[in-house]
Amino acid sequence: MLILQDFIFRTHLDYCVYYHTEVAKANGASEAEIQEAVALGANVRHWSMILQGNQIDLEDFKEQFQEMMAYMAEQASKN
Repeated sequence: MLILQDFIFRTHLDYCVYYHTEVAKANGASEAEIQEAVALGANVRHWSMILQGNQIDLEDFKEQFQEMMAYMAEQASKN
């Protein structure tokens, strides 16, 4: 529910924001969890604008991301 709420916050669907916030609360989401979902949505929107606004090529991004993941896995295996 909180992942869906994150999407709703990023797309500014007011009725859905209200609905999913209330449903999340009814399902036991704390105020902190709801605030975290909002912050996550803001962060995703932020980076989406940076990547798309600068017209970063998706295939280049994927390649660089895989290189980063391989490096992190290599570093983790040393510990």
